[in-house]
Amino acid sequence: MLWVGFGITSLTALLGGWLLAARRGWVGVVHGTSGAAGVAAVLLAWRGGALAGAFGADAVWLLAAGLGAGLILAGFALRRRRPPDAVLVLHVALAGIGYLLLAGFALG
Repeated sequence: MLWVGFGITSLTALLGGWLLAARRGWVGVVHGTSGAAGVAAVLLAWRGGALAGAFGADAVWLLAAGLGAGLILAGFALRRRRPPDAVLVLHVALAGIGYLLLAGFALG
């Protein structure tokens, strides 16, 4: 399940970069959906013991917190309002650091 979670979150990261550059609404929907699926897969991998240790728990919690910040961004998008830059930076930082920790487990 670790490789599934890593693959989905890798796709999510690529879509996030595309979303930042292109500002297309449908990319945001796919990015958010794949992000939620990735967090679910990583959570299952963690429960299965594939992410043992403190850094594994940190990866799960950072990705989940990044998903929460992403849901806040989605709320702004649904109301067609520009989110505060701090929320966007928080989303990128939390999810990005969580992804890097996950990559350490998957690749190292």
